[in-house]
Amino acid sequence: MNADREMTGLFENNHAAMLLVDPSGGRIIDANPAAERFYGWSRDELRAMKVTDINTLDAEHVQDQLGRAKSEQRNFFEFTHRLADGTERVVEVRSGPVTVEGEVLLLSIVHDITARTEAQAALGESERRLRKAEEVAGLGHWAAWIDDGRLEASEGAHRIYGRPGGVTLPIVQAMVLDEYRDMMDRALSGLVASGEPYDVEFQIHRETDGAIVDVRSIAEYDAETRVVFGVIQDITAYKRVERELERHQTDLESLVAERTHELEDLNAELVKATAAKSMFLASMSHELRTPLNSIIGFSGMLANGMVGALSDEQRAQVEMIHSSGCRLLGLIDEILDLSRIEAGTVSVELASVDMFEVAAEVVELLRPLASQKGLDVSAHHTDQAGAAHTDRRRVYDILINLVGNAIKFTDSGAVTVSVEPGEVGWIDVVVADTGPGIHADEMPFIFNAFHQAGRADRGPEMGAGLGLSISQEYAHLLGGDISVRSRLGEGARFTLSLPLETS
Repeated sequence: MNADREMTGLFENNHAAMLLVDPSGGRIIDANPAAERFYGWSRDELRAMKVTDINTLDAEHVQDQLGRAKSEQRNFFEFTHRLADGTERVVEVRSGPVTVEGEVLLLSIVHDITARTEAQAALGESERRLRKAEEVAGLGHWAAWIDDGRLEASEGAHRIYGRPGGVTLPIVQAMVLDEYRDMMDRALSGLVASGEPYDVEFQIHRETDGAIVDVRSIAEYDAETRVVFGVIQDITAYKRVERELERHQTDLESLVAERTHELEDLNAELVKATAAKSMFLASMSHELRTPLNSIIGFSGMLANGMVGALSDEQRAQVEMIHSSGCRLLGLIDEILDLSRIEAGTVSVELASVDMFEVAAEVVELLRPLASQKGLDVSAHHTDQAGAAHTDRRRVYDILINLVGNAIKFTDSGAVTVSVEPGEVGWIDVVVADTGPGIHADEMPFIFNAFHQAGRADRGPEMGAGLGLSISQEYAHLLGGDISVRSRLGEGARFTLSLPLETS
């Protein structure tokens, strides 16, 4: 080795990579065994290279650094060196001039600091992310020394306090609004006394910009070091939304109360109006029934020849008067029934009712009407049908309407009334006819009050259109329902479903 003998042992046996470099041209004069192991080139290969061959910096920059090291202006550098396998490592190079055989050379000691550099970079990135996270979340962290009031705070905490630095515990405490000061004093003293962490919300007044800031603070106490560690968060936006929601809630409650009061007033007016309507209808029905009953009675007497013989023309006119009077009386009864239903004054008496018995009674009552049109009308039942838990009178009224309608709209064929088991817990009475059926457009409105539905081959029949509506209301009062199925040319099928009598 072309070096003084005193350096030989140090150079050859050092665990750190060492290079002897000519500062004027950057040629590597010599390398120790540790350098061979680090760079991956042999000693002879390194001697044939320049420092620019292993450095990622341009030659001019490297030469400038060599000049500074020779003049002792600087002896500590960080470079990125290439190794024989093509990888790159960050190195710390300490260089200083040495005289070897009268020639001034540079002795460079190379340390691999790649891991340290990567760790520092990772730490820096972690700190950057932490600062960003604190900024996004409006967070900051701090540490306060109880004995001297010293306080160290993160950038995020300084941002909340509104001070770039120089914050002490008394300064922060002075920012707390008066109404929260006692609470914060108790929280801090309790934290130090008991060691239990606190989690509190309060407001501070920033002198720098005059802003009132809502904050949340969470802190723990280290009794050994007498240091309080905590985090602080700006929750101004959250509290603003919370207060706005509370205001809307209050407004909503007031609005609901106001609307409820209005609805109660409207309901009271509706009750009065319904009562007035019911009284009017009851009064009118009484006033109309009296003369109508006289008209019906006297016209019946005339038609039967009880007051003397009538000509055929006179009898026909009198019978027309009698029929019209009966129809008008029935209409008055229907309107009165509807008003009672709407007023909620219709009562029902539930008992065990033999549905086939009621059906047969209705069929026998209406058989003469069916015979006049040449229709066959009959009632049937199955042994499994059972009895219904219902009001016999209301069922009778419903079936009179359903069977009467079936006869009225059927010109030929038959009308059948069948009592049969329904779904579990129910019994059905089915009224079916062989009439022309119901228009599909009419089906959604068939049970509407005052809706006069016609069959497929004719327009609406005479009447007020209340029969089916009243029947459905009665069915609902009994806890049941009426449904209808019909296809053009195949008649109609009305089904009254009622709760089954249970033992």
